[in-house]
Amino acid sequence: MWEFNHCIKAYNRKQNAAERERVATAWQTGAFAGAAFNGKLRKLNNYLKDKESVKAPKVSKEKFEAAAKAAERRRHGGT
Repeated sequence: MWEFNHCIKAYNRKQNAAERERVATAWQTGAFAGAAFNGKLRKLNNYLKDKESVKAPKVSKEKFEAAAKAAERRRHGGT
């Protein structure tokens, strides 16, 4: 029976590591979009905490739209 429990624990550790990797990848993807949030993204450790939910940074719709338009202009070479 202890062998089975050992296998279950190893599987759970592997799943936890895979979940952390998915969160890190998602955070890195969000970091590329971070310019639109004007530096409002938090550090990766904030999103890797063991708690169930994490609140997103608050950004007004107007500020987001303005930052998105500015990023789009920069992307196309405008100022």
